[in-house]
Amino acid sequence: MINHNKFNTLKTSTILQLLLVAPIFTTKLLAEPTIVENFKDLDNWEELYFDKIPNHSKYEVTSENENSALSLKSEGSASGLIYKKEFDPYKSPFMNWTWKVDKGIEKVDPQTKGGDDYPIRVYVFFEYDPENASFLDRAKYGAIKALKGKYPPDSSLNYVWTTNDVAEKHFPSPYTERSQMIVLKDKSATIGEWFSENVNILEDYRRVFGKEPPAVASLAIMADSDNTGQSTSAGLKNISVSTEQPEIKE
Repeated sequence: MINHNKFNTLKTSTILQLLLVAPIFTTKLLAEPTIVENFKDLDNWEELYFDKIPNHSKYEVTSENENSALSLKSEGSASGLIYKKEFDPYKSPFMNWTWKVDKGIEKVDPQTKGGDDYPIRVYVFFEYDPENASFLDRAKYGAIKALKGKYPPDSSLNYVWTTNDVAEKHFPSPYTERSQMIVLKDKSATIGEWFSENVNILEDYRRVFGKEPPAVASLAIMADSDNTGQSTSAGLKNISVSTEQPEIKE
């Protein structure tokens, strides 16, 4: 014979346990990354080329310790890869990745046009919004759209690895103040060793631009040595963009 009192007590206890655990499950679901790129292939990326730079950098999927990674190589070249999907930096401000440099740019000043080369850059581009732009910006961006067929980015954060000494940890690109360089690794970092990075896109944008970012962003990566004519080699793996700060896979 079934002991109904015992059964009801057990059922009530089980329901209470599930109710206590349920918020944990919900939090985990909400914390799922907005973007996850493990570089099994390059299907999520499209190539980015620049006018008047005929030599293009090379990007290849490789394997290291049974984990896939992206190999980035430049030979007096410059080109990049742009992620095909966009995201909202206000909802997903956390970005994480792991990278290394095997060969960098030597004896240059990254704050000059002649030294504006890096073995690896991780970009966050922010979409231009004409409704929130000034009159001068609308005129300038409108002219570019008429010529190119689309608006250029409003602004960008460049997370860079330089193999030179730099006094400043962030500074504007020597080509435009709309692109801010944030140095995460410099000459002191060990060549050939993997390092993991954690950044808050929203906080970084506010810090270096002194204002709020546009609400639509996208990613890009690049290796370039067109200004110096040198050669570089780097690696990249496990990029994620998330609503919450996740743990990084080494």
